[in-house]
Amino acid sequence: MISKLSFFLGCFALLMFLVITTEADARGRGGGGRGGGRSVSRSGPASSGSVRGQSHQRRDTRQDVRSDRRDRQQDVRGDRRDHRQDRYDDRRDFQRDRYDDRRDFREDVYRDRRRMRVGAVLTTSTFRALTCHTEIIIVGNVTYYRCGSGWYSRAYHGGSVTYVVVTAPAGY
Repeated sequence: MISKLSFFLGCFALLMFLVITTEADARGRGGGGRGGGRSVSRSGPASSGSVRGQSHQRRDTRQDVRSDRRDRQQDVRGDRRDHRQDRYDDRRDFQRDRYDDRRDFREDVYRDRRRMRVGAVLTTSTFRALTCHTEIIIVGNVTYYRCGSGWYSRAYHGGSVTYVVVTAPAGY
């Protein structure tokens, strides 16, 4: 017959065997156990099956960062190029406008000089088409018409009224 002590020791050994296998099984599944052992995280690098997966993720992230940086640099270069082109276009437009203004001024001066020659005759329609305000000035018994810096006198030519360019009267 088996003694009580040997029975008790057998049960104790069986119990220890169950505790150890349960703890090992729990650790294998990431459950931990009584010993406060470390468990494997299901979201860490080993979750994909290897640590290599995480290094690929880091490399992809670095490549994305480099690509974003390169895109920003290209945008900045493009903005600078556009700004330079805009400045160039503005300078060119300014120079063209200045040239056109000078040319127009010279043409106006030449036209005014040609029109202002003393003795030049203007028809009534041409005289009325002048862009300045006409002022009537009477000096002595002579009527003068002042338009800007030009002085005119009324005369008849071929039976119709004309205006002749004259010099300014004394005192004007």
